Amino acid sequence: MTEAVPAKVNFGRDTTMYIRSINSLDSRIAEEIGRKLTEDGYYKLPMQRISDREAYMTISDTKLVPKSGYPDHFQLKTDVRIFTGGQNLYHRGFLRGNLLKNEKIDHVVDEISTDVVHDISPHEKDLYVRVRGSKENPSVELGAKACKAGNWKQGEAYARQALQQKPDDPEALFLMGVIERKKMNYALSSVYFTKADTIKPSGKYKKAISKNKVMEQNDKYTMQQLAGE
Repeated sequence: MTEAVPAKVNFGRDTTMYIRSINSLDSRIAEEIGRKLTEDGYYKLPMQRISDREAYMTISDTKLVPKSGYPDHFQLKTDVRIFTGGQNLYHRGFLRGNLLKNEKIDHVVDEISTDVVHDISPHEKDLYVRVRGSKENPSVELGAKACKAGNWKQGEAYARQALQQKPDDPEALFLMGVIERKKMNYALSSVYFTKADTIKPSGKYKKAISKNKVMEQNDKYTMQQLAGE
Protein backbone atom coordinates (compact mmCIF):
# COMPACT_ATOMS: atom_id res chain seq x y z
CA MET A 1 0.00 0.00 0.00
CA THR A 2 1.09 3.63 -0.25
CA GLU A 3 0.77 6.45 2.26
CA ALA A 4 0.66 10.19 1.75
CA VAL A 5 3.71 12.05 3.03
CA PRO A 6 2.54 15.56 3.96
CA ALA A 7 3.66 18.52 1.87
CA LYS A 8 5.23 21.56 3.50
CA VAL A 9 1.91 23.36 3.11
CA ASN A 10 -1.23 21.33 2.43
CA PHE A 11 -4.37 23.26 1.52
CA GLY A 12 -6.53 20.15 1.35
CA ARG A 13 -7.55 17.88 -1.51
CA ASP A 14 -9.71 19.53 -4.19
CA THR A 15 -8.93 23.06 -2.99
CA THR A 16 -9.46 25.41 -5.92
CA MET A 17 -6.09 26.95 -6.77
CA TYR A 18 -6.20 29.98 -9.07
CA ILE A 19 -2.80 30.96 -10.50
CA ARG A 20 -2.25 34.63 -11.33
CA SER A 21 0.68 35.97 -13.35
CA ILE A 22 1.56 39.42 -14.66
CA ASN A 23 4.35 39.47 -17.26
CA SER A 24 5.41 36.95 -19.89
CA LEU A 25 8.07 35.32 -17.71
CA ASP A 26 5.56 35.00 -14.84
CA SER A 27 3.20 33.31 -17.27
CA ARG A 28 5.78 30.74 -18.32
CA ILE A 29 6.27 29.65 -14.72
CA ALA A 30 2.54 29.81 -13.97
CA GLU A 31 1.78 27.66 -17.02
CA GLU A 32 4.30 25.00 -15.97
CA ILE A 33 3.08 24.95 -12.35
CA GLY A 34 -0.48 24.64 -13.62
CA ARG A 35 0.49 21.76 -15.90
CA LYS A 36 2.21 19.89 -13.06
CA LEU A 37 -0.69 20.50 -10.65
CA THR A 38 -3.18 19.28 -13.26
CA GLU A 39 -1.15 16.08 -13.71
CA ASP A 40 -0.95 15.64 -9.94
CA GLY A 41 -4.72 16.04 -9.60
CA TYR A 42 -4.66 17.13 -5.95
CA TYR A 43 -5.96 20.67 -6.50
CA LYS A 44 -8.62 22.07 -8.80
CA LEU A 45 -7.48 24.76 -11.21
CA PRO A 46 -10.19 27.15 -12.48
CA MET A 47 -9.94 29.26 -15.59
CA GLN A 48 -10.81 32.56 -13.90
CA ARG A 49 -10.46 34.42 -10.59
CA ILE A 50 -12.31 32.95 -7.64
CA SER A 51 -13.32 34.17 -4.21
CA ASP A 52 -10.78 34.65 -1.42
CA ARG A 53 -12.34 31.68 0.37
CA GLU A 54 -10.33 29.51 -2.00
CA ALA A 55 -6.58 29.70 -2.66
CA TYR A 56 -4.81 31.74 -5.28
CA MET A 57 -1.17 31.74 -6.24
CA THR A 58 0.68 34.79 -7.53
CA ILE A 59 3.77 34.55 -9.69
CA SER A 60 5.39 37.99 -9.70
CA ASP A 61 8.62 39.95 -10.00
CA THR A 62 9.95 37.44 -12.54
CA LYS A 63 12.95 38.80 -14.40
CA LEU A 64 16.40 37.93 -15.64
CA VAL A 65 19.03 39.56 -13.44
CA PRO A 66 22.78 39.79 -14.17
CA LYS A 67 24.89 37.28 -12.30
CA SER A 68 27.46 38.95 -10.10
CA GLY A 69 30.93 38.74 -11.62
CA TYR A 70 29.64 37.29 -14.92
CA PRO A 71 28.52 40.14 -17.22
CA ASP A 72 27.18 37.81 -19.94
CA HIS A 73 25.30 35.49 -17.57
CA PHE A 74 21.87 35.86 -16.01
CA GLN A 75 19.74 34.24 -13.34
CA LEU A 76 15.96 33.91 -13.27
CA LYS A 77 14.40 35.65 -10.29
CA THR A 78 10.78 35.12 -9.25
CA ASP A 79 8.49 35.33 -6.24
CA VAL A 80 5.71 32.80 -5.50
CA ARG A 81 2.98 33.40 -2.92
CA ILE A 82 -0.28 31.62 -2.10
CA PHE A 83 -3.14 33.42 -0.38
CA THR A 84 -6.39 32.15 1.06
CA GLY A 85 -8.92 34.10 3.07
CA GLY A 86 -6.74 37.17 2.63
CA GLN A 87 -3.80 35.50 4.39
CA ASN A 88 -0.41 34.76 2.82
CA LEU A 89 0.16 31.09 3.70
CA TYR A 90 3.02 30.33 1.35
CA HIS A 91 5.92 32.47 0.19
CA ARG A 92 9.07 31.37 -1.58
CA GLY A 93 11.52 33.42 -3.60
CA PHE A 94 13.76 31.91 -6.26
CA LEU A 95 17.02 32.99 -7.87
CA ARG A 96 18.05 30.17 -10.17
CA GLY A 97 20.11 29.37 -13.22
CA ASN A 98 23.32 30.39 -14.95
CA LEU A 99 22.06 31.54 -18.33
CA LEU A 100 23.61 33.28 -21.30
CA LYS A 101 21.61 36.27 -22.51
CA ASN A 102 19.79 34.43 -25.29
CA GLU A 103 19.76 30.98 -23.74
CA LYS A 104 16.48 29.11 -23.29
CA ILE A 105 15.20 29.12 -19.72
CA ASP A 106 12.92 26.08 -19.93
CA HIS A 107 15.02 23.95 -17.55
CA VAL A 108 15.01 26.70 -14.91
CA VAL A 109 11.24 27.11 -15.23
CA ASP A 110 10.88 23.35 -14.83
CA GLU A 111 13.10 23.37 -11.73
CA ILE A 112 11.18 26.19 -10.05
CA SER A 113 7.75 24.75 -10.86
CA THR A 114 8.82 21.32 -9.58
CA ASP A 115 9.91 22.83 -6.26
CA VAL A 116 6.64 24.74 -5.83
CA VAL A 117 4.49 21.69 -6.60
CA HIS A 118 6.63 19.60 -4.23
CA ASP A 119 6.02 22.16 -1.46
CA ILE A 120 2.24 22.19 -1.76
CA SER A 121 1.29 18.68 -2.92
CA PRO A 122 1.41 15.63 -0.64
CA HIS A 123 3.94 13.15 -1.95
CA GLU A 124 1.65 10.14 -2.13
CA LYS A 125 4.04 7.93 -4.07
CA ASP A 126 7.11 8.50 -1.89
CA LEU A 127 6.32 5.97 0.82
CA TYR A 128 5.61 2.33 0.04
CA VAL A 129 4.44 0.00 2.81
CA ARG A 130 4.61 -3.79 2.66
CA VAL A 131 2.62 -5.77 5.22
CA ARG A 132 3.18 -9.51 5.35
CA GLY A 133 0.21 -11.72 6.13
CA SER A 134 0.27 -15.23 7.56
CA LYS A 135 -1.96 -18.28 7.58
CA GLU A 136 -2.02 -18.18 11.38
CA ASN A 137 -3.38 -14.61 11.43
CA PRO A 138 -5.26 -13.91 8.15
CA SER A 139 -6.77 -10.65 9.46
CA VAL A 140 -3.41 -8.93 8.94
CA GLU A 141 -3.52 -9.43 5.18
CA LEU A 142 -7.22 -8.56 5.03
CA GLY A 143 -6.50 -5.33 6.91
CA ALA A 144 -3.64 -4.40 4.61
CA LYS A 145 -5.78 -5.05 1.52
CA ALA A 146 -8.61 -2.91 2.92
CA CYS A 147 -6.19 -0.02 3.58
CA LYS A 148 -4.69 -0.37 0.12
CA ALA A 149 -8.19 -0.08 -1.34
CA GLY A 150 -8.69 3.15 0.62
CA ASN A 151 -10.98 1.65 3.27
CA TRP A 152 -8.85 2.52 6.29
CA LYS A 153 -11.72 2.14 8.76
CA GLN A 154 -12.26 -1.47 7.70
CA GLY A 155 -8.51 -2.01 7.68
CA GLU A 156 -8.29 -0.85 11.28
CA ALA A 157 -11.08 -3.22 12.30
CA TYR A 158 -9.12 -6.12 10.77
CA ALA A 159 -5.88 -4.95 12.40
CA ARG A 160 -7.49 -4.84 15.84
CA GLN A 161 -8.99 -8.27 15.22
CA ALA A 162 -5.52 -9.55 14.32
CA LEU A 163 -4.06 -8.15 17.54
CA GLN A 164 -6.84 -9.70 19.60
CA GLN A 165 -6.03 -13.06 18.06
CA LYS A 166 -2.26 -12.64 18.41
CA PRO A 167 -1.13 -9.57 20.44
CA ASP A 168 2.58 -10.22 19.73
CA ASP A 169 2.24 -10.46 15.94
CA PRO A 170 4.84 -7.91 14.69
CA GLU A 171 3.11 -7.40 11.32
CA ALA A 172 -0.25 -6.77 13.00
CA LEU A 173 1.49 -4.20 15.21
CA PHE A 174 3.16 -2.72 12.14
CA LEU A 175 -0.17 -2.43 10.36
CA MET A 176 -1.69 -0.63 13.36
CA GLY A 177 1.29 1.71 13.34
CA VAL A 178 0.66 2.52 9.69
CA ILE A 179 -3.01 3.15 10.40
CA GLU A 180 -2.27 5.46 13.34
CA ARG A 181 0.27 7.32 11.19
CA LYS A 182 -2.44 7.80 8.57
CA LYS A 183 -4.48 9.52 11.33
CA MET A 184 -1.39 11.63 12.17
CA ASN A 185 -1.14 10.01 15.62
CA TYR A 186 2.63 9.79 15.34
CA ALA A 187 3.40 9.04 19.01
CA LEU A 188 0.98 6.11 19.15
CA SER A 189 2.14 4.94 15.72
CA SER A 190 5.73 4.82 16.94
CA VAL A 191 4.63 2.80 19.99
CA TYR A 192 3.29 0.10 17.66
CA PHE A 193 6.39 0.19 15.45
CA THR A 194 8.71 0.03 18.47
CA LYS A 195 6.84 -2.91 19.96
CA ALA A 196 7.02 -4.76 16.63
CA ASP A 197 10.76 -4.10 16.46
CA THR A 198 11.24 -5.31 20.03
CA ILE A 199 9.48 -8.60 19.26
CA LYS A 200 11.24 -9.12 15.92
CA PRO A 201 14.00 -6.58 15.16
CA SER A 202 13.73 -5.38 11.58
CA GLY A 203 15.09 -2.54 9.49
CA LYS A 204 11.54 -2.02 8.19
CA TYR A 205 10.23 -1.18 11.66
CA LYS A 206 13.19 1.07 12.47
CA LYS A 207 12.72 2.91 9.18
CA ALA A 208 9.03 3.38 9.99
CA ILE A 209 9.93 5.01 13.31
CA SER A 210 12.36 7.36 11.58
CA LYS A 211 9.76 8.21 8.92
CA ASN A 212 7.33 9.18 11.68
CA LYS A 213 9.78 11.79 12.92
CA VAL A 214 10.10 13.29 9.44
CA MET A 215 6.34 13.37 8.86
CA GLU A 216 5.72 14.91 12.28
CA GLN A 217 8.24 17.66 11.54
CA ASN A 218 6.58 18.32 8.17
CA ASP A 219 3.20 18.65 9.86
CA LYS A 220 4.61 21.05 12.46
CA TYR A 221 6.05 23.16 9.64
CA THR A 222 2.65 23.16 7.93
CA MET A 223 0.90 24.33 11.11
CA GLN A 224 3.48 27.10 11.56
CA GLN A 225 2.83 28.22 7.99
CA LEU A 226 -0.93 28.21 8.53
CA ALA A 227 -0.46 30.16 11.77
CA GLY A 228 1.68 32.71 9.97
CA GLU A 229 4.75 32.07 12.14
